Amino acid sequence: MKASDDIRELFLSLISERRKAPGSDVVSLLMTTEVVDDDGNRHSISDEDLSYRFLELAFAGHETVAKLIANGIVALAWYPEQRAELVQNPALIPQAVEELLRWDPSSSYQGRWSTRDVELHGTTIPADSRVVLITASAGHDERQFENPELFDIHRNFDRHVSLGFGIHLCLGAALARLETRVALEEFLARFPSYEIAAHGVERQFGSNVRGLLHLPITYEPASVAV
Repeated sequence: MKASDDIRELFLSLISERRKAPGSDVVSLLMTTEVVDDDGNRHSISDEDLSYRFLELAFAGHETVAKLIANGIVALAWYPEQRAELVQNPALIPQAVEELLRWDPSSSYQGRWSTRDVELHGTTIPADSRVVLITASAGHDERQFENPELFDIHRNFDRHVSLGFGIHLCLGAALARLETRVALEEFLARFPSYEIAAHGVERQFGSNVRGLLHLPITYEPASVAV
């Protein structure tokens, strides 16, 4: 909590600087953006609210991807034949990233509040209700995916909801895909053969991020310099 407060204080100081000298950065952009409240009134975002938005972006922009990359290292350790395919043909890595997002996403659920009655699969969600969307479970829905528990880099599917959907699509979806792809490309180029170490693996417990705190591996470095 103290670390979060310290980061928010940093953002408040950045906002104060941009108030004096606006630029073309995201801080200045959001600082000058108007929003519409429930009564239809337009107003600028307060510095306090801005600091929380930047705190949200800071966490979303690094923690989920860092955990997703480690989840991918685990998946490819469990499926060495598919890892070997990616080493031989890195062009398959973008599809592997999509399968990883479906199979073991770092963000497991989202919160919503229903504004009207909604019926899904014979069940009615009443209006004005808190709803938890377990998107990680949706990625394993057998009605949508054949053999959903199997990690398969050749799986063909139209979409998943691990990065949201529609107006709720993750703001950093393209960046998350790019970062994960580059990380796996570079990792596999350097360490084509590796195993998860017998001891020292530790999961991190958080409110909504699934991943590892420690992931020691044993490896043989690539024979050709990268």
